[in-house]
Amino acid sequence: MSVREITYASNQVLHPEYKGSARLWQDPEVSDIVHKLHYGDPTLGWDGDPRLALYLERTPAGQRWVLERLEADGKYRKVCQARPGVALDNSLIMHLVAHDLRKQKEGEFLAHLDRLNEKVERAQQSAAEEKMQEAFERVAYALDKDVGYHYG
Repeated sequence: MSVREITYASNQVLHPEYKGSARLWQDPEVSDIVHKLHYGDPTLGWDGDPRLALYLERTPAGQRWVLERLEADGKYRKVCQARPGVALDNSLIMHLVAHDLRKQKEGEFLAHLDRLNEKVERAQQSAAEEKMQEAFERVAYALDKDVGYHYG
């Protein structure tokens, strides 16, 4: 049985200030983005979601931002995270809009996911083929160097 999600207003959700090595990111430089995340931005097509929480996490490689969402079961789940040093801007909201299931028909979204998965598979296959070609060239060179002059 699925848990029904209750709709909250932005002032009804209180996110924890710390989660492990991450702290809730409420600094003035991100207040505009946080406001857009919670209340929406019609110019970008985002309706807002008060369940989203933006955290700043310390890692050995540096600080990165992490976006988490309070789900209906009361647990936080990562929506997305940046590599250390990646700036936070409106591209995050545009990414959320592009992946918002509420605004897309299921078939369209699944077709989009299939296209993305095919692209990743092609990239992985291409990388594997490059490694195989490089290994083949190394073996051919070594054989030519070690054995080739005896039969030439």
